[in-house]
Amino acid sequence: MPVENQKTVLIVEDSKTQRMLMRFLLRSLDYQLLEAQDAEEALAILSSSLPDAILLDWELPGVSGPNLLKALKDDHRTCRVPVLMVTSHQDPAKVSQILEAGAVDFIRKPPERVELQARLKSALKIKEYEDELYQHNQFILKIFGRYLTEEIVEQILGTEDGLAVGGAKRRVTIMMTDLRGFTAMSERLEPEHVLSMLNIYLEEMTTIIHDHKGTIIEILGDALLVLFGSPIQRDDDAERAAVCAIAMQRAMPGVNETLAGQGYPVLSMGIGVNTGNVVVGNIGSIQRSKYGVVGSHVNLTGRIESVTVGEQILISESTLEDIDAQVTWKGTNQIRAKGFKDPITVYDLTGVGGRHGIHLVDTEIEPATLEFTIPVRYTVVLGKRMITSSAEGRLLRLSETTADLLVDAHLEPLTDLKIELPDAGSGGVSRTVYAKVLTGRAAGYRIRFTSKDPGAVEYLDSQS
Repeated sequence: MPVENQKTVLIVEDSKTQRMLMRFLLRSLDYQLLEAQDAEEALAILSSSLPDAILLDWELPGVSGPNLLKALKDDHRTCRVPVLMVTSHQDPAKVSQILEAGAVDFIRKPPERVELQARLKSALKIKEYEDELYQHNQFILKIFGRYLTEEIVEQILGTEDGLAVGGAKRRVTIMMTDLRGFTAMSERLEPEHVLSMLNIYLEEMTTIIHDHKGTIIEILGDALLVLFGSPIQRDDDAERAAVCAIAMQRAMPGVNETLAGQGYPVLSMGIGVNTGNVVVGNIGSIQRSKYGVVGSHVNLTGRIESVTVGEQILISESTLEDIDAQVTWKGTNQIRAKGFKDPITVYDLTGVGGRHGIHLVDTEIEPATLEFTIPVRYTVVLGKRMITSSAEGRLLRLSETTADLLVDAHLEPLTDLKIELPDAGSGGVSRTVYAKVLTGRAAGYRIRFTSKDPGAVEYLDSQS
């Protein structure tokens, strides 16, 4: 029966006499000794428990000692167990071959007590040191993994130039996400509630991103910047990004259910995805740097994300072209972006077929015709600037997320609007909503709400 902290040594030797001899020579040491007469028996023992060291005969029958050693070093479970090769060979070249194969040391047959015990003790001491170093490194990976992805941490810690400032140009797929109306919402909540909401949301989203091998570059409040293709590039980067985006949107009802259970409001996310050449690497100085990405395609992705509405995914044409699987979308739009001369076509992604077979769940409710239309005043918004004077309009149809707006002016798709409802500011309660123009219709424009003041929510609920 092994005792706590007792070292275990596996002897793999086909000769019963040699096994008995090694047992006799090690009897004065407090080791638990296991025995196997061939590779098959050794692997059976290793499948259920890992020893602290292995004494392995070079001339095993069947699967030879060198081949068993290679198998042990190729297996992530056994690769860190030190192996001492036991051999009758005296040739220095053979000894060199033993060490190059991955053995930490060798012992000549017939073994002598002092040599066997000394070499085994040395191997076990090195193993203790390596185990401590491994645990320390795992701790570092765990801590840094909360701020960087494991792939970036491994690149920084695992290469000589991992911390060097500099970058490389490569083709990547970029994803940006943002919560619609979250800034206004957060201003009405206590700080601890804002952080609690964000943590619930980000916990789910980051898990999905990691599952799809995305690299999170930035978490900026409620916004995420994610790369597919760096630091590790794969053939299906664009496809995984699209599938990941759909999986994230499909997870939002569950996130909102959790939030509702804690008394928090509903969150709605927009996602933009784009593919292009950027520069990625360590950006900054010797004193302070970060793994980042720069280039016009980063700005373009931000522009694409900025025109999304809640529950929507817009992908660029370059991303669509890089996806091998069948892709479905429900519409296209043209956007202009700084640094790009021509308009960019974006696709309203709904699904990715093939081996993924994943699609958005259509939860859109057709707005109902109002018994009495609602008079409103609206202003076109660009960024944070009002770029037109206030004008009149009327809401003809209404649902929780969309409405049909009748106006005299021409409005382009994706235009942002600030809309004041009747009696705005009455009693000190704001009745302002923000919305985005989706499409033109026979009677007005279909708009999608992006943010509502509490007063606006109460008023619209009373009208529908």
